[in-house]
Amino acid sequence: MLKREEKLLSLIKSYLSSLSGCDRFCENCSVRGFCCSVAMQKSNGDVVGLRNLSCKYLNKSGFCDIFNNRHNIIPQCKPIAEAILHRAVPSECEYVKGLNGYIGKIFVSEGEEKELIDKLIKTSDPNNLPEFLPDFMKELIKKYAKK
Repeated sequence: MLKREEKLLSLIKSYLSSLSGCDRFCENCSVRGFCCSVAMQKSNGDVVGLRNLSCKYLNKSGFCDIFNNRHNIIPQCKPIAEAILHRAVPSECEYVKGLNGYIGKIFVSEGEEKELIDKLIKTSDPNNLPEFLPDFMKELIKKYAKK
């Protein structure tokens, strides 16, 4: 991690430690589960969450089925401070409401999301897929990825 990132991460952790009641943030979230959607960075720098493609461990209630062990099972699942640093948390999240100027993961139209998923399928390495991807997505990538 770069020195600048380490400093930012330290500031984010300090901010998070000042929050009270944050253990309830996810339970009351208006976009619950969006943190666990697959994220892609567009060429303009925006981080986009794909509503129709979430971690396979996200249940229908918007909670993680492996929450207590998630960092051991899914290396891509980051602690909240790292997720904020990498803009993987949507701006609507209570964890970031007090961070002036924070721009997080955004929603896109269904048409743009379909284009991004198609791009993901075509550009992913079928031999190096993240564990969190749902099985149907892994099969699509293996079938359609560029050889």
